[in-house]
Amino acid sequence: MDQKLEQIILKTPEYFLPDKSAGVSLIAQLNLRDDNTWDYWTLKIENQQCEVKHEKADLPQFELTISVSDLKDIITGKLNATHAYMRGKLDLRGNIRLALKSMGLFNIPDDIWEKIQL
Repeated sequence: MDQKLEQIILKTPEYFLPDKSAGVSLIAQLNLRDDNTWDYWTLKIENQQCEVKHEKADLPQFELTISVSDLKDIITGKLNATHAYMRGKLDLRGNIRLALKSMGLFNIPDDIWEKIQL
């Protein structure tokens, strides 16, 4: 997996907005495809805290499936997430309402790709 992308995923909790997450409890899974290999990430929000683990979730409330290259394009602004979904490049399964709500719980900088130094 791309090291820069892995660092961005691991830094997700740093951009979490706990004040906006009162009453929110969720477990989400990110399924990343790179050629014929898969990587799985779990995002858990509970008690106004956020954690990310490099593992499959037991019972995710929603799952996002996307290729590594398409996720990089979304992060760098080359691809809009809504357009990726509409074109079938991003698959969302499960509680769509909760997935949409979770988007407002983070303040990820637009230039995060440039900020990550390896």
